[in-house]
Amino acid sequence: MPGSSSSFSSIPVGDPVEVTEMCREYSLDKHPKKANISIGGYYGEDGGIYNFKVAQKAEKELIQSPNHSYLPPNGLPELNKAVFQLAYGHSEEAWKRGFCVQSIGGTGPLRLGAEFLLEHLNLKTAYYSDPTWINHKYIFERAGFSKVEPYPFWNYESSEIDFCKFTHFLSKKAETGSVIILHASVHNPTGMNFSREQWESVGHIISERGLFPFFDLAYHGFGDGGLDEDAFPLRLFMQKNIEFFVSQSFGKNLGLYGERIGFLSGSINDENAVPRIYSQVINISRPMYSNPARHGAAILAKVLLDPSNCESWTQELAQVRERLRSIRSQMKSILEDLTPTRDWSGITKQSGMFYLSGLDMKQGLRLKEEFHIYMLPSSGRINLGAVNSNNIEYICQSLACVVR
Repeated sequence: MPGSSSSFSSIPVGDPVEVTEMCREYSLDKHPKKANISIGGYYGEDGGIYNFKVAQKAEKELIQSPNHSYLPPNGLPELNKAVFQLAYGHSEEAWKRGFCVQSIGGTGPLRLGAEFLLEHLNLKTAYYSDPTWINHKYIFERAGFSKVEPYPFWNYESSEIDFCKFTHFLSKKAETGSVIILHASVHNPTGMNFSREQWESVGHIISERGLFPFFDLAYHGFGDGGLDEDAFPLRLFMQKNIEFFVSQSFGKNLGLYGERIGFLSGSINDENAVPRIYSQVINISRPMYSNPARHGAAILAKVLLDPSNCESWTQELAQVRERLRSIRSQMKSILEDLTPTRDWSGITKQSGMFYLSGLDMKQGLRLKEEFHIYMLPSSGRINLGAVNSNNIEYICQSLACVVR
């Protein structure tokens, strides 16, 4: 009734989510040259989200015989195995001591895994890279971890991975029994990867210190080496008998953003524990979301379980990588011509969709307010997957103006 008191009146306004706010402002902007290079999505030359041809083919087939029944709580067993083998390799021995369950996007597996580790292994401390996808912090905090802090990763002056500081942290400062959140490939937002030798060193320290790695594999196939190279650290750690979890999602690499298709998997040294893990995961997911989504899983199954479709997908991914490399090369060339005194080498040193530009908050906000280019001002991250032949010149000209 009008005038009645409300228990909700004292609730404060929540802190804004930067990428959501950028997208909201972009949608209201009427400028003809506006560009949204903030949100992490891969776009085509037409400016729209890229639709993978193999996914479109699969979806057309599904429409002919629709199925809207519930999936099992852990997803389709045959798809779970295919997803696991895509990341871990096709060893049956690996599958015997591994598990894989379907969850919700990339966020769901991280939350599901975090709650599992807290409840069953009593792990309460987690470390994420500085910088990172900030949701890593919030997911583990909301899951109930008592200590969630950054670890050193990036040298902001040289725009390179600070491997010495990172390994020193792992060796001397990380608490034994803590979770180390690692980007398996094309780190978000820096677009950088450890070398194979560096992963060897990281694995050795993690094993010696009794740390628990939790990999985020959100851009599988976007790294310069393709699917197998992007999965190298997982296969290495498995060979070293290091137990770990992985959050694996198919929003970016198959264009299934809104389908929220993701998986939690892990490598476990005791294969007898695997059935118990499956049973306990259900007990966590059931009161959270009960069953995973069917439609995205059905599309993915048609891609991964059909050799011809899977080959078509890997070829499309190769084309995506080549286009991103071309965008990087073009941008570097244009920007060096416009501002020859500034070092733009990071554009081509980094890989994947993102470029950590080095722009500060003031420059990022000016880019939005004066030039209608929407990036992430807090970190300086630019999504090169949203750059195309129609906007590349204007974006580069705008960047050049704000750094002069």
